[in-house]
Amino acid sequence: MDAIDVYATTGHLLRIGDMFPEFTFGPPNENCQASLIPGLSAILAALAASCDEPQLWALWLSGQLLKHGGWCAVDALLTGETVLVLERARNEDWSWTVDDLP
Repeated sequence: MDAIDVYATTGHLLRIGDMFPEFTFGPPNENCQASLIPGLSAILAALAASCDEPQLWALWLSGQLLKHGGWCAVDALLTGETVLVLERARNEDWSWTVDDLP
């Protein structure tokens, strides 16, 4: 088992089937190695507490949710708003649908 599989099976990385969505990786570090978006594992744990559908987590993370004024979790994480994203993930009621995405 390689490192990426360990991260996925321990809940630190989003896996959908055999795929890992590109948006879950931040910019490469100084050694040109991929890095995870800061705070991703805590966000995934919060989302998993209320929904057991990784596909929905992916939509929630990458979509611009009209429910939140077009806000996008991945963009917020990349700008350091981890606390806001974690708060929204913990309070997600999954009342939105794909129709709520622009």
